Amino acid sequence: MIVLTSLTKEEIKYLCKQIDLSEIRKCFEQNSKEFAHIRPGFRAAKLSDKDTITLVINNIEKPFINRFMTEVVRKWLREINVYSKKLEDEGLSKNEALLKTIPISVFNENVDLYFKLTNDTRSKDYIKLFKDVLLIQPKVKFSNTTNAISEIKEELVKANNRINELEEVIREKEQTLTAVETKYNATNDEIVQLQAELESKDKNITAIQSELDHYRDLANYADDEENIVENKFQHISIGQVKQDHFAEKRWINRIADIVNGEIRIFMFDPNKPKYFENRKSLFWKNGPDVDSAIGVWNWNALPNISNQDTDFVVTDYNKDIHLTEVVEFENCKNLTEVAEVIKEKFPHTFTCEKILFVCAGTDRFKARCYSMNFKEMLFQDPLDLFEGEYTDLKVITFSFDFNFAARLSSKFKTVDIVVGAEFLSEKINKSLTEQMAYILASAHNVKRLACNNQEFAKRVIEGEVNIKCPKFLCDHRKIYLLKADDGRTRVIFPSANLSGSAWNVNHHIEDYPFCDDNEFYEMVLQDFKTIQSLSSSVVLDANVQEDTAVMNENDPVSLKENPIIEEATKYVDTAIVVQKVDNPETKLTIVNYNKDMEEFEPLYKECLKNTRLKENKDGYVVITAKTINKILVNEETCRLKKVTVEQISEGYPRMNIDYGAHKVFIGNEELDLSPSDDEVKTDISLLLGAFENYKSFVPVRNILPAQHNHFKLLNAMFSSVFNAIFRCRAKVKKIEGLSALPLYMLLNSKADGGKTFMVRLGLKMMTGKEVNGYKYEQLGTKTVSKGDHLAAYQESHQCIPIFVDEVDKYFVSSFGKMIKSPQSCEEHMRENQPLVIFASNDNPSPKKELRKRMIFLTYNIKFPSKQIRREYETLGGHIIHRMGNAFYRKYLSMMLPYVIDELDKIDTSKDLSDTYSPELMKRSSEIILDIIRQYGYEVPKYMKVLSWDEDYGDNSRPTYEEALDEIKDLYRSNRKMFKVEEKFVIICLDKNIGEKLCTKWANSLPNELCATIIPDTNCAKIRFDRMELEYFLGFKFDTGLRAKIKNLLS
Repeated sequence: MIVLTSLTKEEIKYLCKQIDLSEIRKCFEQNSKEFAHIRPGFRAAKLSDKDTITLVINNIEKPFINRFMTEVVRKWLREINVYSKKLEDEGLSKNEALLKTIPISVFNENVDLYFKLTNDTRSKDYIKLFKDVLLIQPKVKFSNTTNAISEIKEELVKANNRINELEEVIREKEQTLTAVETKYNATNDEIVQLQAELESKDKNITAIQSELDHYRDLANYADDEENIVENKFQHISIGQVKQDHFAEKRWINRIADIVNGEIRIFMFDPNKPKYFENRKSLFWKNGPDVDSAIGVWNWNALPNISNQDTDFVVTDYNKDIHLTEVVEFENCKNLTEVAEVIKEKFPHTFTCEKILFVCAGTDRFKARCYSMNFKEMLFQDPLDLFEGEYTDLKVITFSFDFNFAARLSSKFKTVDIVVGAEFLSEKINKSLTEQMAYILASAHNVKRLACNNQEFAKRVIEGEVNIKCPKFLCDHRKIYLLKADDGRTRVIFPSANLSGSAWNVNHHIEDYPFCDDNEFYEMVLQDFKTIQSLSSSVVLDANVQEDTAVMNENDPVSLKENPIIEEATKYVDTAIVVQKVDNPETKLTIVNYNKDMEEFEPLYKECLKNTRLKENKDGYVVITAKTINKILVNEETCRLKKVTVEQISEGYPRMNIDYGAHKVFIGNEELDLSPSDDEVKTDISLLLGAFENYKSFVPVRNILPAQHNHFKLLNAMFSSVFNAIFRCRAKVKKIEGLSALPLYMLLNSKADGGKTFMVRLGLKMMTGKEVNGYKYEQLGTKTVSKGDHLAAYQESHQCIPIFVDEVDKYFVSSFGKMIKSPQSCEEHMRENQPLVIFASNDNPSPKKELRKRMIFLTYNIKFPSKQIRREYETLGGHIIHRMGNAFYRKYLSMMLPYVIDELDKIDTSKDLSDTYSPELMKRSSEIILDIIRQYGYEVPKYMKVLSWDEDYGDNSRPTYEEALDEIKDLYRSNRKMFKVEEKFVIICLDKNIGEKLCTKWANSLPNELCATIIPDTNCAKIRFDRMELEYFLGFKFDTGLRAKIKNLLS
């Protein structure tokens, strides 16, 4: 298989020179659409030979170019094979035939390339000898003497002998390879067998876990008390007594462990020592002594004094935890059948103190159905049903309207309301945190609504009105019970809830049946008392006095006013319990009558994060005072986040791109993507002038690298507005390659290296506004970490890079976690998430695990002391002030079509590679250069077409070039620091300055160099693979006498 993308640029250039270049240009013309992407605005026929070759080299991965070049190379190789086979048929050996064919082929000046394209696996010695023989052959043309001919024949004989020797070596290697393959296959079979065993064990673990979950569900029906008190032992385990009759000892077989109140199955690991945490048998000291009895034991495993690798075990029976044995009768359908089996057929010896019998019942729940006789139909205002000097009102309602409830209750002396738990049905199938958020939000809402009606709230405080809510079930009934002092009663059982709209016939069609029968009243009253006994007060304390003003709807929400939290904070040692709802068989469709819930619920969800809410065995959720404190801290954190982000980021510009309409907005202002020529030229002049200013204070040798790095910075900033949307689209289409598009960048240099100026200049070019970014010290508060603070900015900002300046040495601890997890962008579908740019003077060598997830640019420049800093700061300020955004608007007009085409390709293509990635960096840099040329400016040397792999990636040469230069300079100036061995090169540096340098080299240099820091108390040492280091440095190290002489001279 011919793989041209694996060739070097020089090899591709060699191939191009063997082709008629007009044929390549003809290929460009035949693929005009694809050609326009790589060279917009140019005609293929007008390309120079140099530009034609350059285009092929830089775009060999493009399908239409790769296809053309592959066909040409395949034709050449076919011709060589045909001619060589012809010579073999004439009697020449295979090697002789090839020796006579190559000199007349296109590969006569690059034999290595021939063997590379044919995937020939011959040794380097064979290829070297082959080329040596080719050098001898031309002598035949110029030497006619007998001696010359005989010398050449002798050389040919020697060459053939050497070839035969090498072929013998190859045969031996092939035999060795066959043996290795046989061993590999055997090992592979063993791996397959082990994987099968592992899968079997995984299935067993899954089955055990499923069984454990099943028993945990059954535990809700047990009446056992869990009382885990403070324990001074390392472990609490469930075990089974095993009698060793031969040794007259008892052992405890470890079955499971109890950790934080949860049972975890113990799995013995045969590959680890059978001591300490991996111990499967414990010594019995006390507790149940009957064989096979099950109990709970506390135990410690301490290092043995005589042998630290073994343990000394101490056990003690735990009397505080009682186990319940579960026995399931799968064939029993009701309790009667269970009792029959237990009484007559159950041959079982109990292993625990208690036993729970379980059966799968099939009986359906039954509901009460009333049989009533029709009397008459009345046409009247339904509210008239409450008239008649009734003094007591009892209500069961599913949802409610407190304003209506307040008006209605004013007619009665005493009022009892059971709100049928609308919020309980809302939280069906939700997580425990979401359920608790809804419960707390509902309680908060009920109290606030009550407090909004002062008279009604006062009656609640004085006990004339009692409001409760079921904790155990969801009551969907609507029942109104009325009673007068003279004994008259009335039961209204309409379809209407306790709300004004439901009792207004203009708003809803409802039925309002009622009954004045005392016997029916007493029967329904018993139902009311039952549901009331299963309910608890929601409005625990309205805290309203006569002179208290009505609560304002716009007052900020405070969790401390929540009745449940308020009650919990009164009693430090008391816990509030709230019943968790089971998933009922019939789900209800709910209509929200109170929109304030939309305000409360998100806040409570955020504030319940990391509170670790759990249910007890009765299904209650326990909210302790400790949990309340955590909730209140989360509330303050959430509020600080919101306020801080809104205050600090208020002026930070946000960009929104409408890809469908080809429009771009900064804030609410649409950008004009057709700027005038004069505007663009002004921006270009200012930009090039800014780059030229570095010549006045940067050392000559560092000018070009510094300018080039700043160009890379601007290019990355310009294209970064598209990174997030590509990542999100790739997530939807399950394309892996786009997850490498960067969301973070780190700039490092010594102080006053110009990085802050260039970032601010780039932001001005992108937005037209002077943006200073954020200082590292501004991020975070006492309760909000710097990482969380920055994460909030990532969510609220749009497209425009977030600049964080003056990042110190704690950069990794502050932001390392978020940099390692950039996938949150696509997981939350944040298509406008901006690039974050960090600028630092203290992070010259971030670890590779960070570097591969971000762009890292380092500048070896520093502002000289002889220059006046204030003058350059003033000059830089003037450039930023005068710079506009016309250049970037022109850039967007050219970049958007490419981006939209690539997005369409992702959305619609069915055969797109899983590793597909758009060339954003490359296309972006091409457009910048095209704009400069288009307006009559010469492109400077420090600006060139960039690509991710060659210019930004963690293994690209620019990322480690500075480190190589430092090693070169050190070798030239002080060779004594280098210890050159046969396979390794060891560099010994002064410990004070060398440790940072060694760390930098180890983190930045390619993996092939095997850079390893060697611990040493006297100096800082680092070791490299000698052959690879020489390859990357471009020279070989001196050894022997030559090295000693040069060491003395240095």
